[in-house]
Amino acid sequence: MNVQNPENAAPKASNAKKKNRRVLKTGSYSVAVSVIVIAIVVVINLVVSVLPKSATEIDMSAESVFSLGDTTKGILEGIKEDIKLYYICEEGQEDTRVERIVNSYGELSDKITVVRVDPAIDPNFVSKYTNESLESNSVIAVSDKRSAVVGYDDMYMYYLDGYGDLSYSEYQQYVMQYYYSTGQYPSTTADRLFYGERDITSAVARAAEDSIPKIYYTTGHGETGLSSKYTGYIETENYELASLALVSEGVPEDAEAVIIYAPTLDISAEEAETLKTYIKGGGDIVLITGYEVNVGASMPNLSSVCEMMGMKSEDGLVLEGSQSNYYNNPLYLYPIIGSNGPTSPVSLLDSSNIGVLMPYSHGISAIEGAEGVTVTPVLSTTTSAYLKKTVDENTTVAKADGDIEGQFMVAAASTYSDDAENADGGRMVWYSSISVIGDSVDQMTKGNSQLFIATLHWMSSKTESISIIGKNVSTTYLTVISQTASAWKWTLCIVVPGILIVAGFAVWGVRRRK
Repeated sequence: MNVQNPENAAPKASNAKKKNRRVLKTGSYSVAVSVIVIAIVVVINLVVSVLPKSATEIDMSAESVFSLGDTTKGILEGIKEDIKLYYICEEGQEDTRVERIVNSYGELSDKITVVRVDPAIDPNFVSKYTNESLESNSVIAVSDKRSAVVGYDDMYMYYLDGYGDLSYSEYQQYVMQYYYSTGQYPSTTADRLFYGERDITSAVARAAEDSIPKIYYTTGHGETGLSSKYTGYIETENYELASLALVSEGVPEDAEAVIIYAPTLDISAEEAETLKTYIKGGGDIVLITGYEVNVGASMPNLSSVCEMMGMKSEDGLVLEGSQSNYYNNPLYLYPIIGSNGPTSPVSLLDSSNIGVLMPYSHGISAIEGAEGVTVTPVLSTTTSAYLKKTVDENTTVAKADGDIEGQFMVAAASTYSDDAENADGGRMVWYSSISVIGDSVDQMTKGNSQLFIATLHWMSSKTESISIIGKNVSTTYLTVISQTASAWKWTLCIVVPGILIVAGFAVWGVRRRK
């Protein structure tokens, strides 16, 4: 029979109580720490839940297709008008790119409210702003002044080498034509470009404008019509285009500028006087001519307008002698871009290092001693250029006897002021190549369209362009070479688990010694 000694029992009981108190204290500490950690996690989740997605979602896409660029941010900062951005989309048909981009506008500007509208629930909503049938993921920007619509189909373009940007229908037409002519589908696929930011930013800016500048293009003299591509560029920059018959209408008071694009017939003396009066009153003209028509020799009335602005045509065909300043052959000029002073549209280019192509140009020269005007070179050849006065079927690109050597302007800007009281006279920008705003050139370089839009902005005193480039959203695949794949396999399957095992044994050993 075991008899417990009371003297020994007392210390054991005391030690047990101490141990229990220590365990209770440690447990209470653990509970307190757990409660604090849980509380911190809850608070962090609550804070994160009210943050905008732009602060909680990182755009990991190659071209930041889910983020708004600096151009858009600059435009949004200047908006003073309350704008509602309606995101038209049926439930379950969301385009993630469009949805996130649209929401970003509301997050970046307190002047913009994003409202989602389901056309299946409210089928009459779209008809308040347009007669068009809009697909899901279309957008409508609305202010008290006006509304602007962005169709979903317009947000995507397809870039194909040799063809430039094509709409979906144009790309499908290209594919079918290729198939019918060759019996097989093209092996080269087009890059899919997302222009959603450009189009939505344009719509927001249009809704916020106090007034929309109006640009007229003349008709009745065999002019070339603006292509749909350039019409789109101009309208994206929020200008309104309208035709103009000078002989019967004159120049309307609301004309921001007048475009005269490649006339083949001279204007009348009366029309010339109309244009001169327009310039003297502060009006602006964009003149585009080509070498095919000898402006100086066959268009005396139009030439008189140019001469009032201190410029004249050097009839003939300009070729470039410097190989670094032409594309493929001397007829396709890569001209030198002029200085970016206030008397030139070059001042509104983001960079003067853009490539501008001027095929088949004639020369432009400043008239010495012309008073009341300031002529500034916009595009010029090098001093190695030469001009062929006569061009026929026997003409070659090689420099020949009789060619005029020297540096030629192929685009120039002129500002008019006949006296101190009329210091704010009009301006003229003259381009000497019909292809300066041609679609074929636009497929090769975007510098031409950038310079042309800068010209319109210079005339209308705009400083911000909405010419946001498309972002490539074509599917790309991650390719890992075999050596890299093997290294990752060893790292993830052997090295990392090994480190964790060693660390685990080390921690176990330390705790055991305690």
